[in-house]
Amino acid sequence: MFESILPFWVCVLLVCRLFFGTYTSVLLASILFGAAELFRGRKSDDAVWKKLYSDLSIVGHKGCALNAPENTLASVREAHKLGVNAIEFDIILTGDDEPIVFHDSTFDRTTDVTGEVESLTWEQTKHIDASIKYTGPGNFPKERIPHLKEMLRECKKHGLKVFLDMKGSKPIVMAKVLRDAERMQKTWTKGVSGYERVKANSYGKSAERYA
Repeated sequence: MFESILPFWVCVLLVCRLFFGTYTSVLLASILFGAAELFRGRKSDDAVWKKLYSDLSIVGHKGCALNAPENTLASVREAHKLGVNAIEFDIILTGDDEPIVFHDSTFDRTTDVTGEVESLTWEQTKHIDASIKYTGPGNFPKERIPHLKEMLRECKKHGLKVFLDMKGSKPIVMAKVLRDAERMQKTWTKGVSGYERVKANSYGKSAERYA
């Protein structure tokens, strides 16, 4: 970098030398060089900060878990009302390897059924009430557990960035899910304000290694 601007500052020094003595010329050129570098550095810092702030996301956890049943389409809508620009939600596989938006490995904590998530198919899961144990504000009767595609469409509808938290112990299947999610994102990028690359975090073995 310094080598590329050296000829310019040599010329500045020579011009100063025409009007001043050697020491004065060197001092003046040094002051000008320092001021220019300080200004350039400040502009660079401003650009860095602008980039940093433009990339900041206000992320709704599990959609908006305090204001609606977690990991549901209603939670996405509530988060959007509060002004978030990104959503984090959880993905786990059903018994027939369909990706659903759900946090736990069992249905017990948040739904009207009990048992392991992987013990049911997607067809059986889609009728489960995901709001029956919700005790927060608002009225959300019979919210369903969404399929990943439904959740992505809802996020796309509201122009939200997406962060996937991928659960379970099937990294190869999850890798396919991640590829499908990326593929859906690419078809939506044009004309969707604020919708950015799907980002994934996988506990245990990383699905991204298999993608």
